[in-house]
Amino acid sequence: DHIAGCAECRTYYQMDRLLSKHLHIAPIRQQPTSKQQQAIIEKSDRQSGHRLPRGVLDLAGAAVMVIMILIAWVSLRDASLITEIEPTPRPTVGVYAPARGQLVTVNVPAPSLADSPLLNPDEQTITLYLPPSYDISEKHYPVVYFLPKGEGALLFLETFLNSGIRDGELAEMILVSINEPMGIKDSVMYFVNSPATGNLSDFILEDVISYVDANYRTLPEAASRAIAGHYTGGFSALNIAWKDQDTFGVLYTIQPTVFESEDDLARSIFTNPVVRSRVLLVMEQLGSMSPEEARAEFRQNRWGLASYTVGYGLAFAPTPDASPPFFNYLYLDPDTRAPQGVWDRWMNGIGNLEDKVAAAQENLERLEAIGIGAYDSRGSGFNSTAVKHLSEVMTAAGIPYTWHESDDVSEGLQKILPFMDEHLVFE
Repeated sequence: DHIAGCAECRTYYQMDRLLSKHLHIAPIRQQPTSKQQQAIIEKSDRQSGHRLPRGVLDLAGAAVMVIMILIAWVSLRDASLITEIEPTPRPTVGVYAPARGQLVTVNVPAPSLADSPLLNPDEQTITLYLPPSYDISEKHYPVVYFLPKGEGALLFLETFLNSGIRDGELAEMILVSINEPMGIKDSVMYFVNSPATGNLSDFILEDVISYVDANYRTLPEAASRAIAGHYTGGFSALNIAWKDQDTFGVLYTIQPTVFESEDDLARSIFTNPVVRSRVLLVMEQLGSMSPEEARAEFRQNRWGLASYTVGYGLAFAPTPDASPPFFNYLYLDPDTRAPQGVWDRWMNGIGNLEDKVAAAQENLERLEAIGIGAYDSRGSGFNSTAVKHLSEVMTAAGIPYTWHESDDVSEGLQKILPFMDEHLVFE
């Protein structure tokens, strides 16, 4: 009953079912212990009434083996009886390739974040999926840079990719997951350039891609490089593609968090009375701290429901001097709205889609393929209506794209990799 009524639990249940379907686990047969073997022999002796001596059995077995060898030698003497054996076709991922790819987490230098007052400017972590044949071949692979909503989406795609490669339905590719930035614990982050969080968009375009191309066997061309994202990562992927000219050839965004109108902002979690009180308390605490104390507080993050709103404010409404509390909020107190200019900044973060698409039209038209996915996300704070509005804006601008609509998140995530398989250029 709980799963039926809870959208989040229902989603994880559906993902668990799909993971179980795609994971092929061979049953393990236990060998009998020495005591069990002796008991079987004794029972066999009792049922048969007697048992031949061990030496007799060994002699009989040796005689049978000699006879079989003689028969085989006589049959093979005549060369005309030997037929040519066709070589077994080589599997797609290589004869000795493991059945699964591997996940590798590495630290990447992050000079683009050098001016961030909150994030670790020295390095950030990323997780790579390397395909099954990576360690046993010299092949080069296309790369999909993925901005997930939490770790679950990456694990789901890993399983789906392993299954698709094994069954010959997907070609091998490298998947790079951009992890949540180190320095801000458990906040939902947007990968955009901001004085508060640093240049997170540049971190992907300059730091991550150059590191991956330098350290792994990639195909370092736009036609073999894609960016994709889910939820907040879906918007971040869109935002990067809007502003980038020649890094990627394929874009896929699934359920990006976007606003259709100002009504969406007014009804969003950002204005919820409970969240509002919590955010104002967080801002009061941060405002009373020194920059060093505030940074330490961000590393611990005990804000609960306020975390997403804080992350959004850091991305799209930072304070000009990037000092505590680091962002401006929609309310000055629980009953007093902030000036309209602050509301405009919060609206413009993931809204005003017509202006954003118009400004990015030339960059979007350079892409080989664009995919937009939507699913029913009731209870998550955003729904597919605004995503459909995004598709309508793209249509009105004459920008070609592929539209996918799914019943839930797991079905939606399954659309990403086949889309990449179809449109990326492979070796």
